[in-house]
Amino acid sequence: MTKQVRKNIPVFGSEVEQVKIGCLAAMGLDYVDLGKQTGVMAAKVLKGEAKASELNFEVIKDAAFYGNSKVADTLGITLPKELTDSAAKMFTDISKGTK
Repeated sequence: MTKQVRKNIPVFGSEVEQVKIGCLAAMGLDYVDLGKQTGVMAAKVLKGEAKASELNFEVIKDAAFYGNSKVADTLGITLPKELTDSAAKMFTDISKGTK
């Protein structure tokens, strides 16, 4: 269990991996989607379809909600149903992560 959960402090992250390891929730981009989008751009350069200098920068436009129901339950917090129903992913446990 993370320090913030032991001390009953809800912590919000900026991306999905943080929610896996103990943040209550995050509203952010999916780095896998970002990687795929970047790969498409890189493929254009590698195939000779465009020069890197010719490509415009691109952004992920839609942030996604990620929540951790285990953290919410431990903290006595009820996440709003409209968020959990539309979540990109809800986690039911806290992973140890890596050090």
